[in-house]
Amino acid sequence: MRKWFRLLLLLLLPVITGCWSYQEVDQRLIVAGVAIDYDQDIREYRLTVEAVNQAATRGFEGEYFQARGKTVFDAIRNMIKSSDRKLYWSHLTIMVINEQIARTGLIPVIDMLFRGYEVRYRPKVLIYQGTSAAEVFAVVPNKAEPILSFNINLILKGENTTPLFHQVELWQFVKAMMAEGIEPTLPLIQVKKVGQEPKDTVSGTAVFKHDKMVGTLGALETKYFLMVTNQLQGGLLVVNANPVDQEKILVTLEILETETKVQPVYANQKLTMQIKVATVVNIAEIDGVKDIINKNGRMVFRKIAQEQIKQRVETIIRKVQQEYQSDIFGFGAIVRRKLPKIWQKLRPEWEAEFSKLKCEVEVELIFRGSALLMKPIQIVN
Repeated sequence: MRKWFRLLLLLLLPVITGCWSYQEVDQRLIVAGVAIDYDQDIREYRLTVEAVNQAATRGFEGEYFQARGKTVFDAIRNMIKSSDRKLYWSHLTIMVINEQIARTGLIPVIDMLFRGYEVRYRPKVLIYQGTSAAEVFAVVPNKAEPILSFNINLILKGENTTPLFHQVELWQFVKAMMAEGIEPTLPLIQVKKVGQEPKDTVSGTAVFKHDKMVGTLGALETKYFLMVTNQLQGGLLVVNANPVDQEKILVTLEILETETKVQPVYANQKLTMQIKVATVVNIAEIDGVKDIINKNGRMVFRKIAQEQIKQRVETIIRKVQQEYQSDIFGFGAIVRRKLPKIWQKLRPEWEAEFSKLKCEVEVELIFRGSALLMKPIQIVN
């Protein structure tokens, strides 16, 4: 019996090894990024794909293809005409969508990419501010990372040190779009001149209501949006230590850690969101000779800085409430989780409720670090 079993294994060995759908890597084009535009005149999508050219003599290089179609999927299929190899979408890293499309609605664009069996749910999505999203692939690549999509991904990974945007993956956008009590956001990307050359620059936030873009937040506004939503993990805060006099004394604070707690309170038929921000900072730079390091100076400066940060948080909340009426802070989701009965009452008219929602902000700064021991540099005459 054992002999027959071994013989059977030997006969099956050539069949059961390998993969039925196996293809050589050099027979496929690995898609790194895609830029999506829409031609309003002929009502067609225009897709620009950056693929990794693995056959380049000087290492990996970007190879670019473009196609049009009545739908995104139609454009992808039409791209076969301009490519001699099959496009492989499983490693798609970056999706850049023109602002014009975002303002009319993203569902027709992301449906195929989210539904497609080859595309994973992890590509990062950005909204392009400019004429054509394809312009992100027209800049000169740097020597360290010649694939422009991978370079944009590296920029997004620097969010913790420069929180002027917030990276969002495809699945996160879809989840927020479908959830109750929260609206999605996406980072903004532009092509700006840095020195003599145009460069891809990620800065700011696109605000959505469902799948439609309704407005934007600037880079500094994005920082305080992240603070409210407890997603601020680093970066700098610049405050004026001398707000009374005309001569400013700017102090740069390095954020070491931040925790924001949001508590809904329902009393007298009114809902209030209590927002408490606790931020641990290190004094990174003092632009002046005023001593804010000694005990008395530090107490005064802490109150000044806390008030300025509080005002900035209140300003960004008020802007989103009044201009966009889009709950990107997820206040509704917090109410649904913590006050479910109240949420059922407010849910049908949450957009109107959010726009007039009272928010009480409290900021606590905790100073830490060796810079507390160093007084400002003084010039002795």
